[in-house]
Amino acid sequence: MKQSFQKSLRGNLKNILKGEQRTQLGPFVLRFKFKENRIYFITFRHHDKVY
Repeated sequence: MKQSFQKSLRGNLKNILKGEQRTQLGPFVLRFKFKENRIYFITFRHHDKVY
C-alpha cells in the first residue's frame, strides 16, 4: 500500500479530482487526499463505478 501511495504522488491530477490523489489496487480505485500530515480516504470502489 505504501508503494501505491508513493506512485500516485508522482502523477498529475485531473481538474475534476483537484486536491485528491488516486491509486489503482487491482480492479479497485482508492481516492484520498493529504491534509495537515493526515491521509483522508474518500472512496474505495470498483473502477467502473468510482467516477
